[in-house]
Amino acid sequence: MKLKLIAVVAVAVLAFAGVAKASGLFDQDSQRISALRAVERAALQGDSGASASRVLRGPKGPRGIRGPKGPKGAAGAKGATGVPGPAGTFGTVTQVIGPRTTLCGSEFTCSIGSAHAECPPGTRVVGGGFGGLYTGEDFFSFAAGNGWSVGAANWSEIPLTNFYATAMCAS
Repeated sequence: MKLKLIAVVAVAVLAFAGVAKASGLFDQDSQRISALRAVERAALQGDSGASASRVLRGPKGPRGIRGPKGPKGAAGAKGATGVPGPAGTFGTVTQVIGPRTTLCGSEFTCSIGSAHAECPPGTRVVGGGFGGLYTGEDFFSFAAGNGWSVGAANWSEIPLTNFYATAMCAS
């Protein structure tokens, strides 16, 4: 009977120890002991501000709300120069002259007009201009579609019959 009583007490002690271990009771004590030892080490090393409250920590709390956006940082350093690309080539560049346009004398509304030169299929416009304008002034000159367009006004009383656009076309 005495042996049974010892066995029952031993089983009860082991069961209590298991429950205590599972609940973290022993872990909290070992954390406190570790914290006190850390305070003791700090005090021995001359840290007069050492305290258990600085070493002991409780459980992690809930995440806080997001703070405001900080100021913009300084620009970073310039990156390394990239690898050069392959050499480009146009092949050939040809000039296309558009149809001739007549601008009548300055006293008529037909004294203002435009001209266009279109690049042929398989080529691409890379520049342009105009010709045949001696007494007027151009008021626009730009790439339009796959060609070049220009506009002009004839300020002379004499009609201008040789106004045209040119397009530089690359293949």
